[in-house]
Amino acid sequence: MPFVNFSTPFVPGTLAAVALVASFHGAQASRGFSVVYAFCQQAACADGSTPQGGIMADQAGNLYGTTDDGGVYGQGTVFEVAPDGAETVLYSFCPEEPHLCKDGAFPKAPLIESNGNLFGTTTSGGAKNEGTVFEISSGGTETVLYSFCSQQTCTDGAQPAAGVVMDKAGNLYGATDRGGNGNCPKGCGIVFELAPDGTETVLYSFCSEANCADGSRPRTPLELSAGNFYGTTESGGAANKGTVFEISSGGKETVLYSFCSEQSCTDGARPEAGVVMDKAGNLYGTTNAGGNANTYCRAGCGTVFELAANGGETVLHSFCAQGSCSDGAEPESGGLFDVGDGKTLYGTTEAGGANGFGTVFKLSGGTETVLYSFGDEDGAPSAGVIMMKGYLYGTTFGAFYQDDFGEVFKLGTKVSQIR
Repeated sequence: MPFVNFSTPFVPGTLAAVALVASFHGAQASRGFSVVYAFCQQAACADGSTPQGGIMADQAGNLYGTTDDGGVYGQGTVFEVAPDGAETVLYSFCPEEPHLCKDGAFPKAPLIESNGNLFGTTTSGGAKNEGTVFEISSGGTETVLYSFCSQQTCTDGAQPAAGVVMDKAGNLYGATDRGGNGNCPKGCGIVFELAPDGTETVLYSFCSEANCADGSRPRTPLELSAGNFYGTTESGGAANKGTVFEISSGGKETVLYSFCSEQSCTDGARPEAGVVMDKAGNLYGTTNAGGNANTYCRAGCGTVFELAANGGETVLHSFCAQGSCSDGAEPESGGLFDVGDGKTLYGTTEAGGANGFGTVFKLSGGTETVLYSFGDEDGAPSAGVIMMKGYLYGTTFGAFYQDDFGEVFKLGTKVSQIR
């Protein structure tokens, strides 16, 4: 998941009678870590399991997200968690028999809200089993807005792993991991526009240049600013280690940065999170590899980077700078960009930390602070965090050998503990 702005979308909430699960984890309880909801409390995980897309919040403090697994039919859910920890499954995917999943299946991306309705993507299911864009009404009715691979050889895209963003006119924009005209197996991915009437337009098809110099396989939501779109690709670029790109409203793509431009990829490699932009036009994000190389992660443990509006890249932090990677390693997702001071970043890593299961971190003024180290009782985070009323909230996807199927967590007892 990419960095999440303070302007997290809001939706109205509902309640359900599922008990609050709250626990404090050893000495780290001093930072106020608690489990708001632990998934798979119901038989066959009807309440959902393994959330991977992160969460959003409404003004009443209700949290919303997706699970990649579980639900009544085992193909994932859209859920709501109330402030008291009560969970409601708003939709269980694939109610059709024999599991045709034309409504979509296995959502891995975060949600957005507009006029009380939720919008998101599934990685599979739909008319061609190559993923969908869907809408969930405030009453829980699901509508498939688009089924990918509706065109021959999936030139319209396939398997979206990223969520969507919406402009003021109600058009949705996103990226798919596969499909398009590229030279990758099943295509190298696209950026698309979906009009309110359901018409899909491919704004850009990746790997349109020789050796995929323009990037390949976008997997995270886009950042929309002044009509242009910003994002990352996991591979492609000058060194085939990923890119940061800009796509204009007219569909022109510009590679703003190709990773592994420095020896041993000290500038980072393989971004698996998107980017956010500050008021000055600088972009911030993470890479899953590159940076410090060591025995823990020989391809590098990842970085937090800044890309200036003029294109200059600065590594703000290289993970595993401390012994045994206690500062975290391999950020797969993003975090929170604090628009208050413009230079404070919050995020997660999926590995490293005191227990090896990842961290929540703060990066301010070039100094990284681990706010929480996850343990096997938590599982690891695969998405970023949001801030609400001075607290950080996020999800972990669980550790099956511990009978842990993921959780929604809360971190911080006072704003001063976070900031």
